[in-house]
Amino acid sequence: MDKNGNTSLPGLESGSHFPLLRLPPEIVLLITRHLKPQYRFFLAQTCTVLRALAWCNVKKELARVSFVEEFEAWQAIAYHSPNHWACVNCVRLHAVDTSDTPLNRQHQCGYSLDDSRPRRRRLSSSSSVEYDFQDHHAQLALKFDHLGNVHGEYLRRLLASHTTQSQINEYLTRTSYMHPMIINRRLILHKVQVYENTVLPITDDTIENDSPRICPHVSSKPLDGVSVEDIRSISSEYALYEAFVLFPGQEILLHCPLCSTDYSFQATGKHEFVLRVWHDFGAHITYLRSWERTCRTFWDYPVENWSEHEPGSIRELYLTGGQ
Repeated sequence: MDKNGNTSLPGLESGSHFPLLRLPPEIVLLITRHLKPQYRFFLAQTCTVLRALAWCNVKKELARVSFVEEFEAWQAIAYHSPNHWACVNCVRLHAVDTSDTPLNRQHQCGYSLDDSRPRRRRLSSSSSVEYDFQDHHAQLALKFDHLGNVHGEYLRRLLASHTTQSQINEYLTRTSYMHPMIINRRLILHKVQVYENTVLPITDDTIENDSPRICPHVSSKPLDGVSVEDIRSISSEYALYEAFVLFPGQEILLHCPLCSTDYSFQATGKHEFVLRVWHDFGAHITYLRSWERTCRTFWDYPVENWSEHEPGSIRELYLTGGQ
């Protein structure tokens, strides 16, 4: 209450169009405490008074919520800021570094992950990690695509295609093609790996020995100590047998039950094998939940957290361009 007996908040004149500021501070605090932290952050940007009230104790409150809720708040804040991104390691905002791309990974956070944090996802073209499309690259690309004419050149480099070739042994080569694309405001990463042997036939053992990266859950090698039902879902060993022995030349369509990933095997000839992967990083509104589900390994999650994506739908979305 001021010297004239008014209980409204100072900071704006009586002719203001902000009725909220005419309320007693205690009422404003009660109202803002029912808002999510990200909405309180945006409200705090309107004026000095609301900054003091709306942002009061938010950091302490965030320290008491789950990792998912905390990261979701910072990510929502970063989504509307052209110069910041939300780090899943330290759960804070970092300044955008436009030199950081899948081909030039810049480690901006020195935070050391412990076992209580979800693991970071890596979808690299090869074990050399020459191309490393990280979760925050998807976050930045989706944001800049949404904001429009902001960091346009950086967005182009984030979404640039890349090709790399590796010599696995004297006769066997692996060529990897990486194609990230935003379709219907969803970021899809398409990876193609072509194995070629100019002398010897390529077999399922050849692919198993190379252990290509499909997603954090699917293994191309036999898994010991895992039930038959689980192996059918997360091991592609039998699918490789189908591609090479039962249906040579036919594209065998598959999907991961734990994350939004479709993939396929195709033995295109005795000396060539093609692996195709379509991974959906999601849209901004689903990105966090998709990240949480995808980043952990098979053994960290119970069955009820399996991905609900329609098998083949991500592949179809990419091939049709969302039409």
